[in-house]
Amino acid sequence: MTSVVATSVAGASPPPALGSRGGFTTEFHVVLLAGGTGSRMYPLVSPTALPKSMLPVANRPLVTYQLECLDAAGFRSVTVVTNPAATQQLSTVTRDLYNSKIAVDFVSHKDTLGTAEVVAKLRDRIKDHLVLMSGDVVTDPALLHVMADLHRAKDAAVTMLLCSRNKPNQTDDKSTPQDLFSPKDYIGVAADGRVVYMAATADLDDVVPVKKRALKKAGRNMELHADLYDLHVYIMNQWALDVLVAYKDRFTSIKNELLPFLIKLQSTPRVPRALTESPRPVDDASGSAGTASTATLLPHPSYDASRMSHTSTTAANMCFAVMVPHTQYSVRVNTITSYIDANKEIARGVHLYQPWEQHQKNNFISSTTDISNKTQVGADCVVGDGSVIGDRCGVKTSVIGKHCKIGDNVKIANSVIMDRVSLGEGCILTDCVVCNDAVIAPRCVLRDCRVGIAAVVEGPCDLRNENLTKETE
Repeated sequence: MTSVVATSVAGASPPPALGSRGGFTTEFHVVLLAGGTGSRMYPLVSPTALPKSMLPVANRPLVTYQLECLDAAGFRSVTVVTNPAATQQLSTVTRDLYNSKIAVDFVSHKDTLGTAEVVAKLRDRIKDHLVLMSGDVVTDPALLHVMADLHRAKDAAVTMLLCSRNKPNQTDDKSTPQDLFSPKDYIGVAADGRVVYMAATADLDDVVPVKKRALKKAGRNMELHADLYDLHVYIMNQWALDVLVAYKDRFTSIKNELLPFLIKLQSTPRVPRALTESPRPVDDASGSAGTASTATLLPHPSYDASRMSHTSTTAANMCFAVMVPHTQYSVRVNTITSYIDANKEIARGVHLYQPWEQHQKNNFISSTTDISNKTQVGADCVVGDGSVIGDRCGVKTSVIGKHCKIGDNVKIANSVIMDRVSLGEGCILTDCVVCNDAVIAPRCVLRDCRVGIAAVVEGPCDLRNENLTKETE
């Protein structure tokens, strides 16, 4: 299996830009998908009030982690695909809050589109290799360099980034690592990094079927993993983009449809010449060389690639993967559990990315807070600008946003409190997420609860594992 060794040292100069020439990245076109609805994260997100890409992670908008990653990797431009409701908030972040040199071009779609559909619509903009990144990923920029090196060396159609579900040195037995991510896949990876098998566990019974051709293609050293998940970071070459356009009526998802298609071709003994050669544009009327779509020579979407004819050639390497080492933190913030986990990890201050508040001895506390000297804020906590915390409170392993008002005798543990939240006297919150502008009355005890935007929780109460929204008041 491909071994990834990519280190990042605080204060060190960033690695050289991917494909850089004169300091500018010219070999890759970056597309950031920031229009997700966050359906798995109800009631934390709202299409208008708080889009998924703007969710605060350690008091920073989620999208800033991708922008910082791309900046550190050496990219100087990015196309951000979003929806009309989120465009204004995202543009404000890039203009006012994010101090990088990246030029951001926004593309807004009213309709909910799959990843493959988005890329197909952008095909004419992409003149080189595509770097496609999900807007909920937190990962190390050094891994993009490792991906690019493997992509070039193997002349791959697609190179993907995979991460282990199992966190090293995990001591918290309350939630298993598998709870952090969904859905779960079986992924077969050969010794050279080639992905030769991928299937969702939900689509399988007790037996995992792997064709002999795939095993032969992988050699003797294929490893079948049930502990990996796709971070939705891809590098795609021009040929793969042309296939995507040619099959645009069939493909809506890169992970669920395009990747299995390419992996299937990879294990096929003979692939149609039209799929392995670089397409040659032809004029629609005369059939001579012209400026028509480069997908002209690709087979029609109804063509069944599993039934290869004698007019085919040897299959090329289709799909390769880079594995995230345990020393580098990476996560997709696409579930509530992974969202809480990401806040905890960033708040520790040991990873490449840091909260924006001032770093104290073992936590991050803004200089504009008003915290009683009778209150204890423990290690691995973040407290945002302008927040007020009363007497005899205890805050453990939690993130508190900006301009929050927390009464006396409040206990907060393993929780995320967003901006402008009011907590009444004597509240106890454990393993909770409280969204912007929520109000929780005095003497409320909440465990494993999610409090939605501007929700009001009447007290006193003792609630466990509840979604509390304005609609449930």
